[in-house]
Amino acid sequence: MRRNIPRISSLALVLAICTFCYCMIAVAGATNGEGTEHSLGIDMSDAAHSSKAEPNYEVVFPDDRVNVMTITITPENWRKMRENMTELYGEFGEGISGGGPGQAGEPGANPGEGQEIRGMFSETDPVYVPADISFEGVGWQNVGIRFKGFNSLQGAWREGSYKISLKLNFDKFEDEFPEIKNQRFYGFDELNLQGNYNDDSLMREMIVPAIFRESGVPAPYTAFYRLYVDYGDGPKYFGLYTMVEAVEDTLIETQFTDDSGNLYKPEGNGATFAAGTFDRNSFEKKTNEDDGDWSDVEMLYAVLHSDTRLSNPVQWRAELEEIFDVDVFLRWLATNTVIQNWDTYGGNCRNFYLYTDPADGKITWIPWDNNYALDNGMRGGGHIPGGMNPGDPGGRNWTPGGMNPGEMGDSNWTPGNMNERPAGGMGSTLSLGLDEVSENWPLIRYIADDPVYYARYEEYLGMVVTTSFEPSKMEETYRYYHALIEPYVTGQYGEQPGYTHLNNPQDFDTALNELIEHAKSRYDAVMEFLSLAPVATPTPTPAVAGLKDLKTPAVRITAPALSAQTAPGDMLRIAWSATDNIGVTRVFISTSLDRGRTWTEVADDLPEEGFITWTVPKDAGPTLILKVSAADAAGNVGFASRVCTCTSATPTAVLKNGNFVPSPTKPVSSLSGAWTINSLQNGNVNSEFIASSPESARFVSPVTKPFTQSLQKAAAISSPSGRGSLSSGGG
Repeated sequence: MRRNIPRISSLALVLAICTFCYCMIAVAGATNGEGTEHSLGIDMSDAAHSSKAEPNYEVVFPDDRVNVMTITITPENWRKMRENMTELYGEFGEGISGGGPGQAGEPGANPGEGQEIRGMFSETDPVYVPADISFEGVGWQNVGIRFKGFNSLQGAWREGSYKISLKLNFDKFEDEFPEIKNQRFYGFDELNLQGNYNDDSLMREMIVPAIFRESGVPAPYTAFYRLYVDYGDGPKYFGLYTMVEAVEDTLIETQFTDDSGNLYKPEGNGATFAAGTFDRNSFEKKTNEDDGDWSDVEMLYAVLHSDTRLSNPVQWRAELEEIFDVDVFLRWLATNTVIQNWDTYGGNCRNFYLYTDPADGKITWIPWDNNYALDNGMRGGGHIPGGMNPGDPGGRNWTPGGMNPGEMGDSNWTPGNMNERPAGGMGSTLSLGLDEVSENWPLIRYIADDPVYYARYEEYLGMVVTTSFEPSKMEETYRYYHALIEPYVTGQYGEQPGYTHLNNPQDFDTALNELIEHAKSRYDAVMEFLSLAPVATPTPTPAVAGLKDLKTPAVRITAPALSAQTAPGDMLRIAWSATDNIGVTRVFISTSLDRGRTWTEVADDLPEEGFITWTVPKDAGPTLILKVSAADAAGNVGFASRVCTCTSATPTAVLKNGNFVPSPTKPVSSLSGAWTINSLQNGNVNSEFIASSPESARFVSPVTKPFTQSLQKAAAISSPSGRGSLSSGGG
């Protein structure tokens, strides 16, 4: 029997088809010139959205590619964001000097000549609005988004550039939209998109945190993102941003033992720690906000200013180290002073966090906001009001955006309490000797005055320029990232007027050369300061009898890669080369599992150039630091290091006693055949291999010293399907 099929009119059919096509277009979203999709469908998969998912650093913070993200904001909410900014900081594009490099000229943006300067020092955060986000084919709805920053926020707004830093909070509006309760972005709740303001290289926010981590200081992970924003007229390229991990979200969870402690973001007069300045308002809580407990920072104040500092230094140091991680602070101080950054403690009362880990009760220093780092002073457009005598830590941070020195006419923006230069001051950096630092910055002054701590500080100065900030390594890093982002800054898909902070494309290349030269100059400055200046000869020369050679060996690590990822039990390849003007006499490798506090020597008597394979310990934490050291006949020692991120790994199969055994946690269907270990020259080694296929087998058992020595000669594995090698040796 024939079924009755409802009849559909031609008009209704056309409407249905149009509706379907419109929905598909809305889901598919827009593409850029490369055909990259920007606004894609929603996929509420656990890995992408669930609060139970572990933070996926590989997806969110890669160091070998540039991610793409699209933010969609309704016209009404975009208008709300703009009106709020106008209320806080004045008209868009009204800059004191007539605007900057990126006047966007968007509808409603009136560069206001002669406008009243409103909200110059606003302490109110810009308003949050809900927005949708798409990333790699996955969508997130009603994500909280707002403009963020201080110098960069005001400067970009007044210059007429929409390349403004943004803060993302993925469950900010969960009360209004219950369906997004505990929404996450691959395990992350909050993220920061930094606009790289006043940084023509666009690399400082990306690179500086890694330098700190490699120096043994907790710091956020970062990645490059191409950001598109659609506020009603289709996606617009807002430029190349740097995604920065939120300290209050995942950093304290992954880089500390216990994430339930107090996290503070200090700012203002009390943040100097000067005597008599403690004020709870200067220590904004980012965790445990409802607990009226500031006892940890109050105790730090009390101990820091205790009379025992002068009467009994041994007791003072012991009491200080009970409440404050002095070693991390010394590492930060040495690193920050070497790389140079005026926009933090010692020059300004901001841009750092303090976290008290309940596991040991110690307050730990965490650096933040690094767009003014890697420079010997303030770069152009630094926005100091004319007539200011910078450097006072007290009161408000007087750095209004859009204000270049000397452009305030007859106005004298020098508050009464800003006549002293306690340290480098705004726009100035600290000297290596720290002699100019006054007691207004006691965390630096008192610690530098203690001979025990100062000796350690000097030691860390040398460590920084020979490991985490070694010039040849930094040049390699700078050139790598410059090439990685060039297409999206000045190349085919580069930034456009109104959405850039570059005055011209040439500044991008100039900034690269400046960074390279800066690293070299800081190495020379530290070596001179430590009385270890390199021999002033254009070519290597042999040592002269009776004259001590002072040049340290140059060490270069070629493997693992920068910011490599590994896992406990992994076999890690470490490759190096070392040179010296009088010859290298010793090469050895050390590792640290606790951010550089303690080191364990894992290999010695190595050749000047070569590689070894080393098994990552099963108790390795989230951060593993490798250090290759080389010594010469004069006793000089040079270093190079790599920081690796350790993640948990699940074996797919292991090789025991010559046979593949599938892991009990992962089925293996493609493995067959018996494997054998050959040429180990150490028959009693209990060995295991891990692989998803015979071709990808890798060694995972602990490596004993005899086995390591045998690897330097030869090691190989074979199977019915082919032959692979696992070896180590000199060049």
